[in-house]
Amino acid sequence: MDEGAAVGTAAPGRGRRVLGWLLTPGVVWAAAFVGGWLGALLAGAGSSPESGIRWMVAGGVAGGSVALVFWVWRLTKAGRSTKSVSPTD
Repeated sequence: MDEGAAVGTAAPGRGRRVLGWLLTPGVVWAAAFVGGWLGALLAGAGSSPESGIRWMVAGGVAGGSVALVFWVWRLTKAGRSTKSVSPTD
């Protein structure tokens, strides 16, 4: 019975990890969208359209990259912590 209990307690952690990896594209897309929006705000209304597009692209790339690195770091950290909490019996 102890083996069944160990398998049952590991399943929710595995499910959360899989869900986190499946959410990765959405998280990165949202961060890139916000970064692009902030880049467009920084460009201001007085600058040329080309400059505005450059700022928007730079903001999107920066936001998406930072979000991807943070999200993957968070998922790998969560994976390590669930292993250390799992029962040893």
